[in-house]
Amino acid sequence: SKHFLSHYQIELKKGTEAFVTITTTTSTTTRIFGVESEIDYQVRVKTVSINGIISDGVSSSVVTTLGKAAPPSDVTGFDANQLGGQIHFTWNAAPDVDLARYIIKKGSEWSSGDVIAELVDLTEFDYPVGEIGTVVYMIKAIDTSGNESANPAIDVIIQTTPPEM
Repeated sequence: SKHFLSHYQIELKKGTEAFVTITTTTSTTTRIFGVESEIDYQVRVKTVSINGIISDGVSSSVVTTLGKAAPPSDVTGFDANQLGGQIHFTWNAAPDVDLARYIIKKGSEWSSGDVIAELVDLTEFDYPVGEIGTVVYMIKAIDTSGNESANPAIDVIIQTTPPEM
């Protein structure tokens, strides 16, 4: 019965290693940090009574972590607008928990595009108008492992001569 429960003991098994206690909690949810990519893990939860009696516990099925190897989500809502002598870029924040930054390029192909910003950690950026005419801008998200989103978001604008100051 719940009245005799003191806490839960959370154990983690990495690969073929033995289960190791990683935390205790009174909550029915917990987070496990520091897992490695492409490794099999198993979690076991044991109940500990107010008298210190520990149950045999119940184990999860084997889970293989993939998140660090997977690329971040593609950027959505990318928009480039000329505001006087600046190009103002905006986009939606990527939902990935391991998002590090964004990279913006100019050109028709991602692989050969010119990097105009590569350490952007906001969802907007300003860049001076350079050439006049039709210009293609692209953006990708980059995660903490250095993975880029699979596909760039693209916006094509016609840049005009900025008004004189």
